[in-house]
Amino acid sequence: MKLSSSVLPFLALILAACSVNTAPENGKQRCAVDTEKQCPSGYYCGSDSFCWKEGTGPDNDAGAKKDASEVDEKKDAGEGNQSEVGEDDVGNGLQNVANGDSCSSQKDCSSGFCVGGICCSSACDGVCMACNVVGKMGTCSPVPSGDLPIRADQCTKESLDTCGLDGTCDGTGACRRYPDGTVCVAGTCSATAASVVGIKKCQAGKCEPGGSEICTPFGCDASKNECFGSCTGDNQCAANQSCKSGSCGKKPQGARCGKADECESNFCADGVCCGQACEGACVTCNSVGSPGECVPVADGRPDPRGVCKDEGGASCGKSGACNGKGSCALYASGTTCASSSCLGNSAVPASTCNGNGSCVQPAAVSCGSFKCTAGVCPKDCATANDCVSPNACTSGSCGLKEAGQKCDGNAECRTGVCADGVCCDKACGGACQACNLASSLGKCTSVGAGQSDPHGVCTAAKKDSSTCDENGFCDGSGGCQRYAAGTPCSAEVCSMDKSTPASTCDGSGECIAKAALMCSPYKCNGTKCGQTCSNDTDCIAPNTCVNGSCGPKPIGASCANPNQCQSGFCSQGVCCNESCDGVQCKSCSLSGSKGTCSLVAAGTTDPAGKCVNSNTTCGTKGTCNANGSCAVTASGVQCGAATCASATSLTPVSTCNGAGACSTPAAQGCGLYTCAGGACKVSCLADSDCADSVNNFCSGSACVAKKTNGTPATTGNQCKSGNVVDGVCCASSSCPGEMCPVSGATYTPAQKCNLNGSGTCSATATTCGAPLTCGTNNRCKTFAIYDSSNYSDENAVYAN
Repeated sequence: MKLSSSVLPFLALILAACSVNTAPENGKQRCAVDTEKQCPSGYYCGSDSFCWKEGTGPDNDAGAKKDASEVDEKKDAGEGNQSEVGEDDVGNGLQNVANGDSCSSQKDCSSGFCVGGICCSSACDGVCMACNVVGKMGTCSPVPSGDLPIRADQCTKESLDTCGLDGTCDGTGACRRYPDGTVCVAGTCSATAASVVGIKKCQAGKCEPGGSEICTPFGCDASKNECFGSCTGDNQCAANQSCKSGSCGKKPQGARCGKADECESNFCADGVCCGQACEGACVTCNSVGSPGECVPVADGRPDPRGVCKDEGGASCGKSGACNGKGSCALYASGTTCASSSCLGNSAVPASTCNGNGSCVQPAAVSCGSFKCTAGVCPKDCATANDCVSPNACTSGSCGLKEAGQKCDGNAECRTGVCADGVCCDKACGGACQACNLASSLGKCTSVGAGQSDPHGVCTAAKKDSSTCDENGFCDGSGGCQRYAAGTPCSAEVCSMDKSTPASTCDGSGECIAKAALMCSPYKCNGTKCGQTCSNDTDCIAPNTCVNGSCGPKPIGASCANPNQCQSGFCSQGVCCNESCDGVQCKSCSLSGSKGTCSLVAAGTTDPAGKCVNSNTTCGTKGTCNANGSCAVTASGVQCGAATCASATSLTPVSTCNGAGACSTPAAQGCGLYTCAGGACKVSCLADSDCADSVNNFCSGSACVAKKTNGTPATTGNQCKSGNVVDGVCCASSSCPGEMCPVSGATYTPAQKCNLNGSGTCSATATTCGAPLTCGTNNRCKTFAIYDSSNYSDENAVYAN
């Protein structure tokens, strides 16, 4: 269908920045015929200026469908090519695409940033940063560790033997070096022992001697320079071992396996013998540098076991990725979960996830003198129809803008401050603060923890992880975040038969060294204590190697059963200082405290399985908190939407009480305005939007008190009395006309309500002139016009 030529310029002005989703929700995506905002294939631009599927919508006929050849002609002519939109187009027209939705140009997005086809919270042009990270769509976030950077010119892959950059990202917004433990130089089979020797491994960016791989009870395959995984004869087994049913004996932790009965531990996970079952979501037993140890999958990486199913952004639930703590990640704070809408003349921004599984609807933003359109307050106007009466459109503006509306300068804002592209309640240029967050438009608010700094202060202050200082992101309180507790800050070393675990950050900027552990009865093997032996040289004298063992192992060593440990306790595949199996929220295999039964980190799945998921917003999550108890949702997290308790009162959002229950607050009044759609209105379009319509009326966009009698007014709804007479509020619905009683001489002119300032009808009475009497028409009698031929001085004639 075609719109009239008089309508097209208007549409082109106000609809130029509408959504360009390839599969928009029917009747929800704005469009403008004959402009670059055409609907995608299979849709047409309806008379209501929204995209509709062909065969549906307000113009459901063949003539309503856009002729494909016409669109192609326009493309051939260079019109409507959204991929060629330049920087000058940023900020023009209505911007109504929420962060995380698809876009073709920057002007499609409410944020003003279109990055990689996704509306984004910022320009997001840093190294290894992206706006399409799983579970964090629309928020500029680090590319997960091990994933390729978005831009091909970043993180150029270097040769493995350098242990330099491996071509991927490190999960903190930087390029990754080959991980510690990566084999940079392959070894060869020992001529005297069942082991692979001469191995070099990456350690802190250098290719260093990495110890030996003990093959016992199997031998070493000289043709491949690797341990045999099965056997057909005794010559494929270590000394004193024999081949039975394809096996030389039980394999130690970290050895390749196909089933559990091949392993000393009786656990085979991810293709290696593991110290524990290592089942469930987001854990692996075959990570680089720690084969045989069950460790969490890196934050942002897919769940290798497929337990973490993507529940969709609208749910704010599982994103399909891991959280780095052995659990499924939830959609990150700031992820859009519901689209924006208009409430009266206020825009309700897109709802966003809070990072704890709840979708939170932000407070409405008053559009002031502009009319709310498609869920946003327009940045400019084309005609007076874009403004709230009686405001006029002057030079593209309806007047000063309210907090949260888009702006280009301080002079446009009623607050006098334009920050981050919106009118703001105060100056907002510091570290990790923003005024354009969807959850708090128009209010200078701290950016969420772990998110990039929109003003770049923390980005510039980023330090290396070895310092445990600023990591380049925000801490959620308006400051720069430090490297999280547990981040390695120095490498693991083994020397003089002592193993010193990697030092880790404490979360407060300090690198905490770990106590050294004696390797006895084993010698060091690379950066770790030996765990098994191929001959006596792997043991500390006078210990000898018997069937792959130098004797009982020290605390912290890998084990398959208590008999292998000096302490007599083997828990989670580690020789432990005490029994730690089945203890709620404790483990003996934690990095940095291996061998000590310690509390697992907050947000980590309970190794004992005693913390179950209640599947409620506020209840237990199946994870632990920092003190060994089952974690529940933090106090203040939304667990129920706000609702209207009455036409004039609101029941605010329900929140978790921190003890596992959802608490609903008491209803509160909406002040001057009514409640609708779960929110108190902040402006009015009609008197019915005012809470007390008996005593208030809608003036412009604000509810104000009705006027007293005698006050100038234009309509009765503006007056307490309900009456307007002679341009003022009046006590009466009308005033009497002129009065002159028959046979009397007192004449009162027609009364007015605007004479005495009190809003009552009044007029000053007077006396009739000669003949001093009233006639029958409520007027004084007067001399009549007479015919002189009939005049008699004795018979006076008067008229009524």
